[in-house]
Amino acid sequence: MNDGTTEDGELKWMGFNVDVEGLQGVDHLPGGNMAFWRKPLLEIRGMDTQYTRRGSWREDNDLCIRIKHHGYDLLYNSKAKILHRAQRWLDPIERIRPGLVWAMTRDDAYFRAKNYGWRGVKGAVLAALRDSRRRIVSGFANLFLVFVHLFGWIPGAWLGLRKKDRQLGSLPQQ
Repeated sequence: MNDGTTEDGELKWMGFNVDVEGLQGVDHLPGGNMAFWRKPLLEIRGMDTQYTRRGSWREDNDLCIRIKHHGYDLLYNSKAKILHRAQRWLDPIERIRPGLVWAMTRDDAYFRAKNYGWRGVKGAVLAALRDSRRRIVSGFANLFLVFVHLFGWIPGAWLGLRKKDRQLGSLPQQ
């Protein structure tokens, strides 16, 4: 059964963030925008409580996979809008908090191992390596930008002081 993931648990795009007429069948729903009938939730025994609460990561995918495996369809209505006030992902600092990164990495590995076995473990390792490589690259870029910020003011200040001395548009001293 196609559950919208690769064989190691990597999510495929499901089309749930596009505007379509009517209802669209999908393999996953965004966690903050889900609603289910009680019967399917009771059949699969609800959400898995082994996921961390810190990152809110992958438990919604797990729920969708289990519901689909029980023969139910997931439908997306692009006209339904949810206002999510948390919006923590708009804050770039949230993505570098060690506790949150740990929780999300842990939940991804749990999701993959639970649903895909050793293939999922391999996928979790590859995802962790891929994401670590991205963090190293962005870390070096950020380190470089630290030096740009620390020393970039020098040429501007130097030029401004030289222009001020020549009275080229500078304000008179008080």
